[in-house]
Amino acid sequence: MLEEFVNHKTSILDIIADTNSLLSKNSGTGNERLLAVREQLISNHFNLVVLELK
Repeated sequence: MLEEFVNHKTSILDIIADTNSLLSKNSGTGNERLLAVREQLISNHFNLVVLELK
């Protein structure tokens, strides 16, 4: 299970890097939100919200 998480995390980080690279080429700057998500993934910092709908 941990190995699967690491594999998914690595794939997501690769996609973020590719997307940010494409944005940089087109606009000259990267996307701050993408970089923030990248940092959260690297640090394993997540927010969990649980809602109960009635």
